[in-house]
Amino acid sequence: MKAQIVGLDGNARDIKGLFNDSLPMAQVGGKYFDWVRKGYVFTGFTATPLSILAYTSATNVPSLWNPDDSGKIVVPLILKATPSAEGTVVIHSLGINYKVNCGSHVGTAAPYSVFTEVAAVNNLIGGGVQQKAKWSPATNTLTAVGTLFDLTSIGLWVDGTPAVSGPVTGFKFEFDALILKPGSAIQIVSTPAASSTTYSVALTWAELPYDPKEFA
Repeated sequence: MKAQIVGLDGNARDIKGLFNDSLPMAQVGGKYFDWVRKGYVFTGFTATPLSILAYTSATNVPSLWNPDDSGKIVVPLILKATPSAEGTVVIHSLGINYKVNCGSHVGTAAPYSVFTEVAAVNNLIGGGVQQKAKWSPATNTLTAVGTLFDLTSIGLWVDGTPAVSGPVTGFKFEFDALILKPGSAIQIVSTPAASSTTYSVALTWAELPYDPKEFA
C-alpha cells in the first residue's frame, strides 16, 4: 500500500518519490504538509524578547496585517511564547485583538500610523515564496485600539523570584476557525494587564488564494 497524505481540502494523495511507501503519515510532515509544500505557510518571530502589552494598548503589540491588496486570505495557525526574563507577580492570558478596514498603507490618518515590518520565513525552506501579509513583532502604532475578541489557551504566571536552574517551558496555541480577509489585522495582547515577564514569540500562518465569491 502506498503512503498517502490527506490535504486540507479533504482529498487523499499518494506520496510519490519523496518518502518510503511504508512511512506512516504522521511522520511525513504534519497536518499542514500540503500547504507547506505549496509555499503557503510562513513563520514570523521576535528576535528580541518583549513584554506582551495589555489589550487596551495601541502601540508595540505583535501584529499580523493582511493588506487590502494582498489577494490572499490569511489563516493564523500556531502561536508560541517562551518566557525570557522574569518580572513581578502577574497572572494573565494571551489574547487576540482584531482590527478591520486597515487598508494597505501606513500613514498619519491610516489605521496603522507606524508599522515596522519584519520579514517572515516561508516554511518551505529554500522555496523562495514571498509573503503578502505584514508581520510587525514589536514596533507599530494603531490610531485606535483594536477589539479584544478571543483568548488563547496560554495562561501565564510568573512568581518574580530568581529562577532555579533548569528548563524553561514554552507555550503553544493552535488557532481554530480564524481567517483574516484582506484589510484586516490581529494583534497578540495580554489580558487583563501587560506582562512584566518578557517573551520570545513566534506566529505561524498560511496565505491562501482569495476568491471574494467564497466569503460573505
